[in-house]
Amino acid sequence: MSDVDTIISDSADLIAAYALDLDEVRDALVTAVFGASAPAKATESAGRVEA
Repeated sequence: MSDVDTIISDSADLIAAYALDLDEVRDALVTAVFGASAPAKATESAGRVEA
């Protein structure tokens, strides 16, 4: 999950500028990084990084 957290951290200014929902961004990234077969608990166990 560190890849997802790194992407979110690096993109925090854009996430805020476009008023994106952080949970939706995280879910989209988890799907993009891990594919459709990502474990259901992947987003629950990820450390939350506030944008």
